[in-house]
Amino acid sequence: MTVSFFIDPHAQTIDNCYFVTAYGEMTMREKDGKTVPYEYCDIYRFQGGKSVELNSFVIKTEARAVSATGG
Repeated sequence: MTVSFFIDPHAQTIDNCYFVTAYGEMTMREKDGKTVPYEYCDIYRFQGGKSVELNSFVIKTEARAVSATGG
């Protein structure tokens, strides 16, 4: 698997917890060798100076890219 990242981090404090989100675009190589675009969002929650939770979402964007070009 080949992965390339673009990270745009944002931070916010909610209810005495510190949240950081990182989102962007990446590509991964599938088993057939084709490189496919994805978008991701990672949400980190910190409390007491420690990371206590991570939620991560990855969405395949190939279909959106094809429809955006009219194909």
